[in-house]
Amino acid sequence: MPDVTFAELGRLLEEYRQDPKGLEINRRIGLIMMSVRKTQLDAEPYIRRALAHGVWDDDAARLLDGLGHIHLLKGEPEKAAEVYALAHRQYPAVIDFVFRLGDVLFRLGRYEESSSAYRAGIDRLYANARDNAREVGEPPIHLLSPATVICRYFGEMAAKIDLYLKVRELGLIDRAEPVLLAPTEEIVNQSSLDCWGPQVRVVSDPVSIDEMRATRGASMVFCDYYTLPDGHTLHRDVAHRAVQGLWEADGRGPLLTLSEDHAHRGRAVLSSLGVADDAWFVALHVREAGFFDEDRPWNHNRHRNAEIETYLPAIEAITDRGGWVVRLGDPTMSRLPATKGVIDYALSDVRTDWMDVYLIAAARFYLGMASGPSSTAVAFGVPTLGTNWFPLGPWPYCRGDIFLPKLIRRRGDGRLLSIAEALAPPLFAAMEPAFFDRHGLDVVDNTPEDIADATLEMLHALDDRATYSAEDQRRQDAFRAAADPMNVGLSPRVARDFLARHPELIGGG
Repeated sequence: MPDVTFAELGRLLEEYRQDPKGLEINRRIGLIMMSVRKTQLDAEPYIRRALAHGVWDDDAARLLDGLGHIHLLKGEPEKAAEVYALAHRQYPAVIDFVFRLGDVLFRLGRYEESSSAYRAGIDRLYANARDNAREVGEPPIHLLSPATVICRYFGEMAAKIDLYLKVRELGLIDRAEPVLLAPTEEIVNQSSLDCWGPQVRVVSDPVSIDEMRATRGASMVFCDYYTLPDGHTLHRDVAHRAVQGLWEADGRGPLLTLSEDHAHRGRAVLSSLGVADDAWFVALHVREAGFFDEDRPWNHNRHRNAEIETYLPAIEAITDRGGWVVRLGDPTMSRLPATKGVIDYALSDVRTDWMDVYLIAAARFYLGMASGPSSTAVAFGVPTLGTNWFPLGPWPYCRGDIFLPKLIRRRGDGRLLSIAEALAPPLFAAMEPAFFDRHGLDVVDNTPEDIADATLEMLHALDDRATYSAEDQRRQDAFRAAADPMNVGLSPRVARDFLARHPELIGGG
């Protein structure tokens, strides 16, 4: 927690002792605690005491949003649905609550209600954008939102912009100029944003941002929800798979390519690190808890992480075949053992925003998890070997990708869930550790053998040497059918040996 926030919270808690039931003090403490990941669960009693006053102002809307999030962190989607339904009734004009409610209804398996909520929300936004264009007498634009999320998070930038542009080009939404309001201090990776420059108008000047918000603020559209050709409106975690399938079926390629200058500069850096000009490399990213300060046991990202040591056999499989491995990440990560053919870029002094982009875009394939670099790989058309993939349900998007999901095991008898069971409501896309605890379930990481075998399969596939028996294909077809309850298509393959090792995933255990 930042020192200034800690000091302010300490002062407020002293004040709270003088008036423990007061509206204002409980509200202020609740909102501060919700703004810091480590104290979010601690905010609940203060939020409840503030809401008990029945004052339905803008701060109360933020408190309701926080309370719904707390219920999700506690593994209580049913209670979260009640909170967001109340929030939607109290604040029908707040579009966020339409989507929050849709998200929780989806988790609960109320798919048609969820789709209707999403559809009502995005239809309103696109209609507002059309009306705004008519009112100002200018061509239509779409202000890409949530802009703060797009700017601050490397993966969100790639995923949201890539999907929006593909949806627009496929004619599934109104054709308008996409505009991103991007204050310079908010941009996590300027080089990545620059790659999108020819396709998205980026506004970073403070005065221009204020003018755009004043005149075109009603043209804001969310980049997380889309209506598919079958009429269902879905969150991008599922919709992106369907859109990518349509994109590939239409013979279209990736939206981004490296410029010659970018590629030349990146290769020069690799050369300075001992990589021959004609050598190939794999970009590796194994998500850890340090970057987002995820040390609380209830943190909803905890099961998205893995241990870098379990990737050492896979690294060896690559280097034994003449390739290099470049480990992406940040300085909070565990150090890799010094190994020939391996560059621990995450802890190196050559880290730059443009080199981050280069290493993904120029890699032979991306080896890693459902984290930021995976979305950038999609945008550049780089094949993905997705490992320890979690949460379950939002699978990789592209044809040619291979992935290994994490497994779900019952604590009572140790039985591994089939993929159909693991995607049954409310398990689909579940992330929160408290939710799995509440249901007596453990999340099981991939083994070193799983990851190494899948790495060999990917290498063989890229060389057109991968072989699959009739039984392999039968398992694959069975998994794809069970792992796609929304019937949007599943192009990538589950790793062959992993699926053979776990027949219980398709009910064969």
